[in-house]
Amino acid sequence: MCIRDRYQRRVRGGMKVGWNGVDNGWIRFHHVRIPRENLLNRFANVAPNGEYTSQFSSKGQLFAATLSQLMVGRLLYFIGPSAAIHACLKAGLYFAFQRTQFGDSKHNARETQLIQYPTHFVELMKGLAFVYVFESAGNEMCQRLFDAFKDEQKREEFHALMSGLKAYICEYTPRFASKIRVMCGGYGYSAYARIGEMRRDLDIFQTAEGDGTVLHQQLARYLIINYQKELSSYSGKFQLVQEKMNDFLYKSNPLNVRSTAVSYICSRAFFLKCFHFQVRYLKHSITMKLRALRFAKLPPMTAWSNCCFFRPSVFYTLPQLLFHSSILSSVLSISSFPSINN
Repeated sequence: MCIRDRYQRRVRGGMKVGWNGVDNGWIRFHHVRIPRENLLNRFANVAPNGEYTSQFSSKGQLFAATLSQLMVGRLLYFIGPSAAIHACLKAGLYFAFQRTQFGDSKHNARETQLIQYPTHFVELMKGLAFVYVFESAGNEMCQRLFDAFKDEQKREEFHALMSGLKAYICEYTPRFASKIRVMCGGYGYSAYARIGEMRRDLDIFQTAEGDGTVLHQQLARYLIINYQKELSSYSGKFQLVQEKMNDFLYKSNPLNVRSTAVSYICSRAFFLKCFHFQVRYLKHSITMKLRALRFAKLPPMTAWSNCCFFRPSVFYTLPQLLFHSSILSSVLSISSFPSINN
């Protein structure tokens, strides 16, 4: 679609921080009537007599179906930053292996590669672990997309999970691109490295197809609603009591609580137990707080807003915990740092 003025000249949007190849703007109509055959009536319709009809029985189902159209867009906005951060990391690794600086002149006349410095090496390896996880998550979500179009329950799960993933990667990638730019020095500031260009274009991903603050809460709401459904059933209550008993028995064992062995603390099992415990604690505490506020006759929106103030980190921590364990397992697989003298 092309918008033109009264003289048939193409109207373009103004200059932006990035994405100037894509036109963005706004348009206002005065006394314009849209024909009925041109209505966006995929899910609802208006008859000639003004009667409104919809294929969904409730407003919630209609709203969910409308939002489901954002699934593909948010998936693309997840894959795009993943590819951009991959390119930034590639430039950072290239510079780290090529650039040499300082060194021990007494034992080695050559200067040391940047990759040999642990501070530089660790930052790059953390980024490499994130790239692996983001690309694996993107491939997994592409597979789930086909099932989401066939099943309503899977579509709701996909939409919530995709919201959290999109918000998380779009908040992380601009920060990492800026860090890579600094780690590459003047090379990172050069247009040849393309880091500045990608960092500029990554900024819009934080608000396109949904702001991260809202998307984090969307996934947190989905997790909390499912937890409330579990508590309302007898099997869910029995499972809650069982989890409390298991936590008590686990904490009562001094071998588990007092174990300070490096092999245990750095193991993937230890971190998974920590994450699972934090997820259960956050979901349970927020659910109990919501019940207390609703019992005090507060409206649902007010109760939810008060919970955001009561424990705001829950709406950012819950989505992040979904894939932090995979990131840690990738980082912990590095057995040792490279020797500076090698």
